Amino acid sequence: MVHLETIHPEIRISPSASTPYVLCNELQLYLLFHIHDESISKAVHTAVHNVGIDRSVYFRFKSFVKYQQGLWNNADMLSHPYADFGLESFKIYEVKQSDWFNAEEAPYQSCKHLLFTFSDSYFEIISSNYEIEHNTEATIKETLASITQKL
Repeated sequence: MVHLETIHPEIRISPSASTPYVLCNELQLYLLFHIHDESISKAVHTAVHNVGIDRSVYFRFKSFVKYQQGLWNNADMLSHPYADFGLESFKIYEVKQSDWFNAEEAPYQSCKHLLFTFSDSYFEIISSNYEIEHNTEATIKETLASITQKL
């Protein structure tokens, strides 16, 4: 039976961020999004603590078989196929015993089904290999430019 396991709890997806960016070609895919940085919250004392501060993280999937993304709002999230398994916004999950593929068949033997939930959207991917890059110095715009050059 399908179940969700929260992964990478140290990465706190920002509730006030825009939708994520997805950039890909046939060989690799990048998922870039804003994160909540607790050190910023403590250091900046304004009504909206993230004003003028741009922190992000991206996942680089070097090998992927399938992906999809979709839009929702909090009410629509309840209609997602995994809503009954404890799905919450602003989390990263590994979908165990995924109904997207049979893990014993090629090319899926080393793959994982990952699910990223944001405020108004979600992103799912079947991948066997990924890296995480925290961008503490570059803005989202600069990171997008850098990724575009790599593709």
